[in-house]
Amino acid sequence: MRPRVKELLREIVGEENFTDSLIDLIAYSKDASEFKQRPDAAVWPVNRDQISAILRLANKEKLPVIARGAGTSLAGLAVPQEGGLILDLYFVNSLIPTTRKRMPAIRERPMGVLGTPRKPI
Repeated sequence: MRPRVKELLREIVGEENFTDSLIDLIAYSKDASEFKQRPDAAVWPVNRDQISAILRLANKEKLPVIARGAGTSLAGLAVPQEGGLILDLYFVNSLIPTTRKRMPAIRERPMGVLGTPRKPI
């Protein structure tokens, strides 16, 4: 990942919600499957505006994005195939509207793996 892209990601989510630290990226290099591959960086957005900006930048830069929830996949779905950006949705705390009539929003507040509420940073 180019240094300028990392700088732009920091501007979008803030320094505290961006990492390219080796120790952090190792944690994102696997899930419950046998697959392992380290990403180039990870971000922790907290709202839909940040998510939109990250995805626009990634699209412009042709940067693979791996959305990650709890990382408990047994099939390698949360593991990057070749670098890229982890979009960790752990701290998202705003509504994400949908167009479905019976589902007004995907998420109202951050929830843990077992349904326990999480506190945003």
